[in-house]
Amino acid sequence: MKVFLVVLVLLVSSITVRADDFFKFHAPNIQYLYGNNFELGPNERHIITLEYANAFKYGNFFAFSDLSFPNGGDFSHYTEGILRLSFNKMTESKLKLGPFSDLYLAGSLELPKGKNPRYLYGLSTDIDVPGFNFLRLIAYIRDNPDLPGSTHQITAVWNLPFKIGNISFLTEGVADFAGSEGHTRANQLIIPRLLVDTGALFFERPGKLFTGIELQYWHNKFGIEGITESVVQFQLKWNF
Repeated sequence: MKVFLVVLVLLVSSITVRADDFFKFHAPNIQYLYGNNFELGPNERHIITLEYANAFKYGNFFAFSDLSFPNGGDFSHYTEGILRLSFNKMTESKLKLGPFSDLYLAGSLELPKGKNPRYLYGLSTDIDVPGFNFLRLIAYIRDNPDLPGSTHQITAVWNLPFKIGNISFLTEGVADFAGSEGHTRANQLIIPRLLVDTGALFFERPGKLFTGIELQYWHNKFGIEGITESVVQFQLKWNF
C-alpha cells in the first residue's frame, strides 16, 4: 500500500508535465505568513507556503510545502500531497446520496524534515452546500513508521467566498482529527483563514491577491499531551 501511494503521487505529477489536456484546471499560489506565539520551538516565525491544486480526468490532486524561517532557530520544511480518485469519473457513474456527491479513493503522503514519510489512505466524499466552492471530508487510516501500530484521521477541507457590501471575502481551511498512535495522544489541528480579496479591492484583479489572518489551533500538538498551540498569523496570498 505504501509503495502504491508513492507511485500514484509520482505518476500524477508526471502526467501534469506531459498532458495538459488531461487536466480541467491548475491552481498554484504562494503565501507569506507571520506569527509569534508558537508553543514548540522558536516563538516567532516567517513562513513561505507553496500550494498547488488541480482537477484531472479521474479526480484531483493537492500539494503544499511550508518553508519555515524562525527567528533564533533553524530553517525547516514540511511537504504534503493528497490524491483523490473519483468513483464517478472512473466509472462514468452518478453516485450521489443526499448532499454527499461522489466517492473517492484518497491517499496522502506527509514529508516532515528529517523524518520518515507518513502514509495515509482511505475514502473521501464531497458535500454539496450552497455557496461553498467545495467542502470535502476524508476518512484515513494513518501510519507513522516511527511509531508502532496505526490510527485513524478525519480531515475536513472547505472554501467559501462571500461578500459584505462591495467587499469580497474568502474563508477557507482544514481540520484534522487524528487518533493516538504509539506513545502519542489524539490531537486536533484546526486552521481557518479569513481573507479579503485585496486584488479586487485595490487593483481590479479579483481572485488574485488576498490578505487576512490564519488561526492555527493545535490541541496536543504532534500528539504531545498538554501542548496546545493557538497562533494568529498574518497572511498574504497570491494566486498565479
